[in-house]
Amino acid sequence: MKPSRPLISSLIAAAVLVIASAVARAQTPLFDHLQCFPVSGSNLSSAPSSLTADLIPAQAPPFAPAPGCRVRTSPRLLCVDVAKENVQPPGSTLPVSGEPTRDYLCYDVKCPKPAGGLAGAVVTDQFGEHRITTRPSKYLCVPAIHGPAPRPTAAPCNQLGGGQCSDTCPGADRCLFVPSGFEVVNSPLFPVDIIGANDCRCVPPEVGCESVGSASICALAGSSLLCPDRDQHCTVDLGACSCQVGGPGESCGTTTCPAGQVCCNSLMNICADPGQVCAQ
Repeated sequence: MKPSRPLISSLIAAAVLVIASAVARAQTPLFDHLQCFPVSGSNLSSAPSSLTADLIPAQAPPFAPAPGCRVRTSPRLLCVDVAKENVQPPGSTLPVSGEPTRDYLCYDVKCPKPAGGLAGAVVTDQFGEHRITTRPSKYLCVPAIHGPAPRPTAAPCNQLGGGQCSDTCPGADRCLFVPSGFEVVNSPLFPVDIIGANDCRCVPPEVGCESVGSASICALAGSSLLCPDRDQHCTVDLGACSCQVGGPGESCGTTTCPAGQVCCNSLMNICADPGQVCAQ
C-alpha cells in the first residue's frame, strides 16, 4: 500500500523543519570576539586611585611574571563580547576561533620591563598570520558585570525561646540579636547590610561582642556590638568583651545605671543607651 499524498507532504514538512532547526543551530553566532569602547566616568567606590599587583601569565614562557605592576583604577576601555558576520570579501578569514567571552574593563597599567615576551614570533588569527614583537604592556583588562556589585542580604537564623538566637549561620557568620536602631549600611568592611529589626540575623563575626579581645576597644564600642540574646548587652568583663544579662537599674562597677540604660564599661562606671557607643 502506497502512502497517501497528505502523509508524504507531512513527512516532507517535518523533515524541512528538522533541517531548518539544525541549520539555525549551526549558524548560532559564536561570541568569541571583543569590541572595545573608550570610556569616561567616575569611581563610585572607595577604591584607591592606583594600586599595585603581580601579574602571572598562563603562557610562561615566553611571557614572564610581572611583579609590582601599577594599575590606575580609572577604566579606559569597555570591551564587550561580539560575533563577526558578513565578512567581505567572503572566504578571506582563517579558521581560528575561541571560547565565548564576556565584558571586560581595561585599565592603564605600567609594569617593570618584562624579562620575556615575543620577538619576531608568528601569531595567527582570522585576519591572517602576523610576525609580532611585544612591547611593555599598557592595559590590564579585568572581568566586569553590568550594574553594582552583588550585595547578599543577611540570611535568617532561628530565634529560640527566651530571645536566644541559634548559632546556625554559614561560614564564620554569627547568629546574633540585632536590636532596633542598629545599622551598618554600605560599609566597605562588611559585604552585608545590617539593619536592626529586633530579630536574629546572620552577621559578620566582627560585630559580635565576644569577638573583641581588647578591653580598651570594648570600653569604647562594646555597647554597639551584638550578642546572641535579646536580654544581653556587651560590656567589659575580666579584661575582655563579654555578653552579660542585665536591665534597667543594673550594677555598673561602683554605680547603678539609670532606667533605660545598660552598663557598657564596669571598670569606668559607664552606662549608655542600648546600641550607643560608650562615652569616655
